[in-house]
Amino acid sequence: MIATYVDVNEFTVTTDRTAEFINGRRIKADCGVNGIKYCTVLSSAFGAVTTVITKESELTVNLTTVLYGIVEPKESGSLPDHCHDGSEGSGGSALGTSGDVTFAQSIIVDEIRSDKAGGLRLGGYDVTYTDIDFTDPAWTEEDPGTDIVVTATKVAWTALPENLDSYVYYDFTAAYFNGDFRHEFECELTAADDGAEMNPWSLSNDVEDAKWLYDNDKDCLNLIFYRNGASYYLYLYECNGGVIVDDNVEITVGTTYYLTVVRDESVGTFGALYCYIYTDSARTILHAKLDVTLTEKQDFRYLWACLSYNSGNGALTVTGFTQNLTLSTDPFGIEKGIYVHDDGTVDMEMQSGVNVAISDNDDIPNDTLTTVQFDTEEFDTQNEHNTGTYTTTVSTAGIRQVSIIIRYVETIADTTWIDIYLYKNGNVYTYIKSAPGRTTSIGHSLSVAMKLDANDTLCVKVKQGDGAARMLDSACCRFSVIKVG
Repeated sequence: MIATYVDVNEFTVTTDRTAEFINGRRIKADCGVNGIKYCTVLSSAFGAVTTVITKESELTVNLTTVLYGIVEPKESGSLPDHCHDGSEGSGGSALGTSGDVTFAQSIIVDEIRSDKAGGLRLGGYDVTYTDIDFTDPAWTEEDPGTDIVVTATKVAWTALPENLDSYVYYDFTAAYFNGDFRHEFECELTAADDGAEMNPWSLSNDVEDAKWLYDNDKDCLNLIFYRNGASYYLYLYECNGGVIVDDNVEITVGTTYYLTVVRDESVGTFGALYCYIYTDSARTILHAKLDVTLTEKQDFRYLWACLSYNSGNGALTVTGFTQNLTLSTDPFGIEKGIYVHDDGTVDMEMQSGVNVAISDNDDIPNDTLTTVQFDTEEFDTQNEHNTGTYTTTVSTAGIRQVSIIIRYVETIADTTWIDIYLYKNGNVYTYIKSAPGRTTSIGHSLSVAMKLDANDTLCVKVKQGDGAARMLDSACCRFSVIKVG
């Protein structure tokens, strides 16, 4: 379909296509002399046109057309749920003539081809949020004029004057916001005098009013409500040592906006700060997107839900609120499912897999069955290994490939024996015995494929008969449990 370039991760198409451009869907974009680009839908919203926001920043000014890939039957709009006779497979009216079905099938083929050319994702994205309670004692309120009301989900200010330091903030400790993040909340500018401003959201490293931060060349990221004459604005600011970079949009006073603020440090040299401004709670109707290219890598300590701009003019007041704040360190969510690249390689981001090591050269007593203290995770994709009990508990049923490598630091006598035991649910599942001697350290391994049920547990025990305690080599001992089916 014909598409119009807006910026590197945004384009528009005519009519309401929000049902097709859904989160996680792959896009193939023809950018003319710049070639074919592939990206993933973050969100879409319909106004006069459908505006599509992509996760990646791949688009160019030479964009002409886009194709979208298949996500799932029926709901995605790309795979009609029908029987071969043209009737609906899940009830409802028939598709009509066989010609209709043929057309639907041809569209399916085109979509699969276009998606495979740039990769096919089965599954989508998930974002994990932390809900904020403003009545948590860790939030600090400074309200000399008693103009602020705080509840669990809302910080509201009424006729907040510009001659006081008034604010509500949380100390997350130094450099807490040190990478990507995604903050979602709602805010409203209910009333403001001409020339008045205040911040409904901010990050900083100093506890002071907004004007002080600017005047004293401090670092901060801000959203700012501002009235100029009969117009009201929302600004997105980066203040880097007093140097301001900003973007803004006109808003309507008395309207609640649903905001998503994202910092993506993978963009450019120092990252980018975005504010997606929606007019509905589902965040499907995009009013505007603010975009600031960051000029420095900055870490922040304090998060603000209300921050006054103390110009010294008490005649200027602002009324409004911030509410329903949620935080995430995943700016665009965690990739889930299976992804097939255009070269045929496959990623399985959420596939169960554990690989663990020991942190110390643990002693193994003579002739004593001893649990190996696998307490160091090298990876654990589904959080299945317990480093305190040295036990892996699988989260889902399936076939696992289990591998164990045991190596001793010290010389083992020619006549000794060394055993490795794999325990399942507290009982011996299999073991291997060894009795070769070496003039240096000695090691051996056990590998087995096994079918496990959800919540089955695995651990490793060893036993040696050298006549004295012997030490395991932390640089070599490994235990892995990888789901293969």
